[in-house]
This record gives sequence, C-alpha cells and structure tokens, in this order.
Amino acid sequence: MTLTYSQIKDITIGALEILQDENGDVTFKRFTDKQSEYYRTHNEGYYLRSKANSGIRFAFTTDAESISIDYAMIRASSANWFQLDILCDGALIKHLDIRTDSDRCEGTLECPLPCGEHLITVHLPNLATFVLKKLELAGASILAPHKPKGPSILYLGDSITYGASSFYPSLTYTARLTAMTNANTLNQGIGGEIFRADILDEDLPFTPDIITIAFGTNDWSCARKDPELRISRADAYLKKLKGIFPNAKIVYISPLWRGLAEEDYLTFLPARREFEDLARSYGITVVDGLTLVPHLSEFFQDKTLHPNENGFSLYAENLAVALKKSGIID
Repeated sequence: MTLTYSQIKDITIGALEILQDENGDVTFKRFTDKQSEYYRTHNEGYYLRSKANSGIRFAFTTDAESISIDYAMIRASSANWFQLDILCDGALIKHLDIRTDSDRCEGTLECPLPCGEHLITVHLPNLATFVLKKLELAGASILAPHKPKGPSILYLGDSITYGASSFYPSLTYTARLTAMTNANTLNQGIGGEIFRADILDEDLPFTPDIITIAFGTNDWSCARKDPELRISRADAYLKKLKGIFPNAKIVYISPLWRGLAEEDYLTFLPARREFEDLARSYGITVVDGLTLVPHLSEFFQDKTLHPNENGFSLYAENLAVALKKSGIID
C-alpha cells in the first residue's frame, strides 16, 4: 500500500498545513503564513528554524509487514542534524541519525514491523524540513489514522521546546508529554526566541485546551541590564495571548537551571522571579523550571543550557506531575 496525499493528511498530527507540489512531494508547516512572513522579514535565523518540523508526526494503526519512507531533509537550524524515529505501540524500534556537512540529505528508511495490528508513530525531524516522497506499507490491509483523545496542547517556547538538543525527535520533553497525555499538539518553539507578541496570530487555526509557555532564559541573556525591556516584552506577550485564547489553561514554565558563573546568577534568579510574578498576575499557572531538570551538567547536551535525552525525560515526568497537581491535566 502506497499512501496517497489524502491518506498522508489523515495520519499527520502537529501540522497546520500539509502541501503537495507538482512532483508529488509533501511538506508540512507548523506556522501560519502570517507568522512565517513575520519571521522572513524580521529575522533570517528564526525564519529558517520555523521551517523545521518539530512535533509533527504520522500516527496510524496498521497490519503492515514493514514501512518504507522515501524522504529528503533540508537543514532548518544551525546544526546539520537529520533524524527520524519510528515507534511501534509506543516503543522506539527504528532511529535514523545523519550528521553531515551538507544542508540536505535524501534516502529511504525501511523498518520491519511485528505481525498483527499495531499503532505506528513516525516522528519527523526537530531541526530539519522533512520532504515526504513516498510512504509505503508492505502487505497492509488496514490503515486507520490515530486520533488523539487527550487535550489539545499548544507548545510555545525557545530552543528547548523546539527540541534543539535532542538527537531523538520522539524523546524531547514535548514529545514525551504528548505521549503521556495522548494529546493533539502544535509545537511552535523556535530556537533563540523570546517573549515576542508580534508573532502571535489571532487567526491561528488551532484551538488549544492547554498552552505551555517556556520563554525567559533568552529574554534574560538578551537584556541583562534592562529589566524594564524584558518585562515589558513579556507583559505584551501574555496580554495578547490571553486575549487570543481566553478559554485555554495557560501554564508558564520558568527558565531551567543554567551552568552560569556565580555573578550571573545575581541577575538571572531575580529575572526568573519577575517572569513568574508577571505570569501569576495574569492568572497563569506557574511551574518552577528549577524543579524539572537536575542542576548537573551531565543532564544537558551542551553541559550548561539544553537538556539531553536524560534531562528531557525528567523534564517531562516532573512537568506532568506539576500539571496534575495544578489540575491542568488529569
């Protein structure tokens, strides 16, 4: 069974738009045209990262004997990392990991599947634009798109939400929390981002039950000596977000531990508290990021800022506990 464009759209979760070109190649977008145009005209790096497919996945039940994916991937970050994950009933059974000097790679990923009907999930790359050329399910008589029964979650944040430091797209904190909650999701994380009200789109075609916001660490580093600027940006962002999504449960996750010099903590910790207090003033639930990942360099891919897979695992587990305690999730 070779999947049609219509079938590909049916099994895709996490994309706002799914496009097919004249050659039959399919691509996936997680930002609106308005948001993409803003990034294109304001910041070339953010525009590049907006083309990455963070949080987008295929999910379906099938009795296929194997899955074959013809693909191309195009760099959409500062790193030339190209990854795909295939899960069977929630277990990771295939991982593609290509690290190259090239801005593009092409190939075919093949994976045998166990006998019988199984839920298959294919996680697209966090740091690249994925181009689907063909998806084939050998010997399949069943193709049933998976429809998440949990909440709809909108993930907003910087490189950590974007998944910039994970070599496994299925093992980021957002992917793990999504699996725990069986959620329908949209990930709009962007590496390097701050509280930027202009990027919020009032016409976003996604209605979240829950919104998580994970900004602050870049806001601090970009405006260390200007607390009024960073707070005014955050205030404008939260005010606009509340206006666009008045019925959503909104959660602010304050910055994680950073491997900073002692003198830097003299401004970093007060900045964290300022963001937390501002969020509370809007009635937003606050999760203290310092409680999520151990304050040890071995839990961070770069030793100082971005969690690795072990760090992301604890991030997701501890965040889920905090969200349950606060009544955000069941």
